[in-house]
Amino acid sequence: MDEFIIPSYLTYQEDPECLQWYNIEGKERINELSRQLRTYLNYKKASIRLICSDSNFSSDILKTDSVQKWEDRFLSILSQYISLIKKIGVQNERIKEKIFHLKIKAISQPNCQDAILLKNIKQVGNELWKILHILSGLDIHTLPQVLKLSIEILVHLCDAESELNPFFSDFYKKLRLNYQQLEREYKYLYITIKNVQDNKKNYKKRVMIPE
Repeated sequence: MDEFIIPSYLTYQEDPECLQWYNIEGKERINELSRQLRTYLNYKKASIRLICSDSNFSSDILKTDSVQKWEDRFLSILSQYISLIKKIGVQNERIKEKIFHLKIKAISQPNCQDAILLKNIKQVGNELWKILHILSGLDIHTLPQVLKLSIEILVHLCDAESELNPFFSDFYKKLRLNYQQLEREYKYLYITIKNVQDNKKNYKKRVMIPE
């Protein structure tokens, strides 16, 4: 459970081998943050494309094999993730608070069940990040429900990541705020479009001439 050790307790920064490790790890982290920023921008772009398109909130939209494949993968991994966070009792509390308590236990008892659960949450969460990034690069604006669900999950993933990665806590906190804003914008868009569609359906019913 070394990834959960509090960074300020590390005492070997001047070791050349450790410095080299930090440089490699740092580059990987920067690449990861860059990828996650692109993910956000892709979802923002998808929301804008949905607003500017004539897309209907319909399940009849033809899906490509690639989109279908990653949508299925997303829902499968999401089911695993939800099962894991239910075990730590995430309900009204934010997941960040629950993960903090798991980290304390994991540091003092690396082999306990809570430590194993925390490791599994981190691994499955990482898999979700990767899948959501791939989905963001596809025509997800044609799948409004998947787009909506993806944004909602990314809010929670950012919250969890801000606790799992203390070095980049501020980054994930700010990213979470951006996803929350995007979520609010999307809900407003969803309600607006649904109201327009319902009005159109009601109008058609009123003007129908009985046979």
